[in-house]
Amino acid sequence: KIYLVEGSSRTSIFISQLYTNNHQNFATQTMAPKPGLLVGSAAWEVIQERQASGTPIPTFACCNQAELLSAIEAAGQLPGGVGAIRVGQECAKGFAQHRKKEPESSDEAESPHWPILGAVAIAQLTKILAPAHGACILLKTYTEATSPEFLEGILEMEQEQRAQSGDALFSAHAISLQRTKLMSPDQKQAALKSCERLAQIAAGLFMPFEVLAFADTEDEVKALASAQGMGRLIPSLPQQRVFELRLPPGHPSNDKMIKVAVFSSKSYDQEWLDKMSVAQGGLVQFVHHDVPLSDSTVALATGCYGVCIFVNDDCSGDVLHSLHDLGVQVIALRCAGFNNVDLVTAQELGIKVCRVPAYSPEAVAEHAVALMLSLNRKIPQAWLRTRSGNFSLAGQLGFDMIGKKVGIIGTGQIGMLTAKILKRGFECDVMAYDVHENPAVQGLGIPYKTLDEIMTTCDIISLHVPLLPPTKHLVNRERVDKMKKGVMIINTSRGGLVDTRALIYGLKKNIIGAAGLDVYEEESNYFFNDLSGQVIGDDIFSRLLSFANVTLTPHQAFFTKEALDEISKTTVDNILGIKQTGSPPHHRGTLPTLVEPPADAGQRKLCRQNSGGRGASKLHNAELKEIDINPSIAVGEALHADSTSVANPSFAEGAQKVTMFSAKVYDQEFFQEGLLAMGTAPMYFEYHKISLNITTATLAAGSYAVCVFVNDVVNTEVVQKLHELGVKVIALRCAGFNNVDLATAMELGLRVCRVPAYSPDAIAEHAAALILGLNRKLPQVWQRSRTGNFSLVGQLGFDMKGKRVGIIGTGKIGYLTARILKRGFECDVVAYDPYRNPLVEKPEPEGLGIPYMELDEIYQTADIVSLHLPLLPQTKHLINKDSVDKMKPGVMIINTSRGGLIDTRALLGGLKSRKIGSAGLGVFERGGAH
Repeated sequence: KIYLVEGSSRTSIFISQLYTNNHQNFATQTMAPKPGLLVGSAAWEVIQERQASGTPIPTFACCNQAELLSAIEAAGQLPGGVGAIRVGQECAKGFAQHRKKEPESSDEAESPHWPILGAVAIAQLTKILAPAHGACILLKTYTEATSPEFLEGILEMEQEQRAQSGDALFSAHAISLQRTKLMSPDQKQAALKSCERLAQIAAGLFMPFEVLAFADTEDEVKALASAQGMGRLIPSLPQQRVFELRLPPGHPSNDKMIKVAVFSSKSYDQEWLDKMSVAQGGLVQFVHHDVPLSDSTVALATGCYGVCIFVNDDCSGDVLHSLHDLGVQVIALRCAGFNNVDLVTAQELGIKVCRVPAYSPEAVAEHAVALMLSLNRKIPQAWLRTRSGNFSLAGQLGFDMIGKKVGIIGTGQIGMLTAKILKRGFECDVMAYDVHENPAVQGLGIPYKTLDEIMTTCDIISLHVPLLPPTKHLVNRERVDKMKKGVMIINTSRGGLVDTRALIYGLKKNIIGAAGLDVYEEESNYFFNDLSGQVIGDDIFSRLLSFANVTLTPHQAFFTKEALDEISKTTVDNILGIKQTGSPPHHRGTLPTLVEPPADAGQRKLCRQNSGGRGASKLHNAELKEIDINPSIAVGEALHADSTSVANPSFAEGAQKVTMFSAKVYDQEFFQEGLLAMGTAPMYFEYHKISLNITTATLAAGSYAVCVFVNDVVNTEVVQKLHELGVKVIALRCAGFNNVDLATAMELGLRVCRVPAYSPDAIAEHAAALILGLNRKLPQVWQRSRTGNFSLVGQLGFDMKGKRVGIIGTGKIGYLTARILKRGFECDVVAYDPYRNPLVEKPEPEGLGIPYMELDEIYQTADIVSLHLPLLPQTKHLINKDSVDKMKPGVMIINTSRGGLIDTRALLGGLKSRKIGSAGLGVFERGGAH
């Protein structure tokens, strides 16, 4: 196998190292060294490094075609060695003569790509190499100066060479656009056209294989991806993008490759599996198919050692027999569940079945909590409403999570982690149910209760059990009727746990207040696909999607970077383990990955329904009564909403008038309830939707007090006007008071009062909701699912565990936010505040054990920055261009305090440059206008 690595760019240096390292790996594993050949000035640098380290490699220098031919022949005769050839610029002239075009200048002749193209011009190259070594791979680097005509000529000549060499020559092209920022718009457009033209030509000439290429810019990636057959993206370098190379089937170089057909493969599967294969020696060759495995697609596994499948692929008996006939020996599940595999038939046929028993339980637990917070705070609706200019809070009312009763059904690893986040982070009143009690859950101080008690008393019910005969339709019509009114249902385990008709019934009757679902009973027909151009034929599913209080994510809970890395690594390890030793290794040395049926083959039916599921709870031993459901529930029944009107309170004689400005429906509802609770109220409210300013102040005539909110204007003029009208008190129904001229109020004898702490938990929980909603992209998926798009492309998140979060401002709200993230999600939390909070830095359990550090260090190291400071002259525009420039690339910014803490222009600049990856804002600098 001959490797020709040519070019002088940093990309070529990396590739020469990659190929020579792989060469050594192959030699170690197979005990048979493979010859290789490095050509080009960049390769020369690598050779010099190796010689300096005491690893001599035969080298050959040449300055013309004749010397090059001699050098190639000499290198090709080395017995199992590696030869290096440095090509001089004279070869460029040889290429120019071949194309009957002289270089226009000496600079052109000396440009990096000329020596490479000179080597390509020698037709005898492959005649010498092919018989001895079987294949020649030419890697070429072009610049933006390369014209389409020039590239076309190169490729035409290569086509001639391939014909002469019996298809032994394979080419991979790297296009470098590193200097595009210095180009004029016309030059850049011409360069992109060159890329597109190359892609078109290469796609036409080299369809038998996939192309290896490198990219330094997004424009280049788009240009390369525009052609069919150009390969798949592997972002294996921090600043470069690499496409993988495949030799055509049947090529001698593929003899030792383990070929595996990947079904239901998406772009992210291709990226992570292929990257992991290369990282582990490149012995596994994945062939990707975007269609699911079934009777009609099983032929795509022809010639493969194994198949790699996902949750909705069909591995029933008939499909397994077909796979066996094709010679398939391994079924590698890139998931934990295996209910879609007939394990008994697989064992009878001698097909090994392996899985990924645990990838990221944190990802699923965090997603369950993300669904709760998103539903509670109605994050998707707010996201959509603000984009249409609707900044009203009407219909957005949530509740504090602290103290709410949450039932965790199933306390395996994921159920336990979900319980821990809610108990330690949010201080919910958590209770659990499982046939086998988990000591880790008991260690959190969480009691186990009966299933009936959880179903009838909890505000939130979260399901974390596998799908088994006793757990099918665990949530059914009978249990829904017993549930607490307004209960929230969360299911991130298996769709069959919930009877969808019963769920719809509960939603329509307002028994179920909200539902967060990452799974659906019939999801295999829809999930992971973009069906936005099709009609959803499932009326039940369509009805479910019509509820505004339902968030449905398409089996997305596992979908984090950490999980994909774990899945791809375990999958490659499983395949290599079975191939090399007959059995896959245990996951992380502890959990078995090999899946076998029960000893009693007569349990085939149970086995087919069995699933490791998310969390691997042991609830399958439970004796649960099957409940008959009423299948005649009409999907189109009307909703019945309860009245929310409040009775009028009675007033004491001489009750004082209070004029409320910026009043909303919910203000009137709750204040009237408060007056009613007083019995005989000493005051009455006059409600006005408009805000207080110098023009509207006259509405307060005859009032003892005015009640104002954050965006009412209570400046010097307004305070003086209120004083003239006889107002004695300015009552703020918020904590902040930066909108009030306190000095003038004091001079005139007006009392100013506020609500210093109403629900700091609400704001801390909202900050957490923004973080999780942005991370798991819940607003986007809420909208996409309603248009029939159930693809996961673009939805990748990250595990919260271990991420560094900087809390700026550690008052009550900052402290609570830090507690949620530290104790609940196990984030690496750090803090800044001029006035340190002892409860923050004291070691646990008295405090949170969070270190304080300087602002610059937080900016430079934090993955998430959350602001919890008051707006003062010294904190105005705390986030500005300078601070953004210092931040870690991709940082998430959260602000639930005051809009003026952030210079919005600096925020926009950071978002446009991608320095800031995302921003969650509960406030805006000029929010009062909106």
